[in-house]
Amino acid sequence: MLEVGDLITLNNDKKYIVTKQVYLKGHHYIFLISEDCISDFLICDFIKDELEVVKDEELIKKLIALFNN
Repeated sequence: MLEVGDLITLNNDKKYIVTKQVYLKGHHYIFLISEDCISDFLICDFIKDELEVVKDEELIKKLIALFNN
């Protein structure tokens, strides 16, 4: 399980910090910010210990609003 503050290394060898997490409709979404550049961020669905980058723009907008609460 990932926790806010965890530093993880993705398959591309980039390091990201888990900054926020939210549960929505049975999914665990996390907001990751690059250790090197705060403008490099990802929103991922954490499924069975795997990260899947969210690409649906409407879902991204909804998640950003939830992360900001």
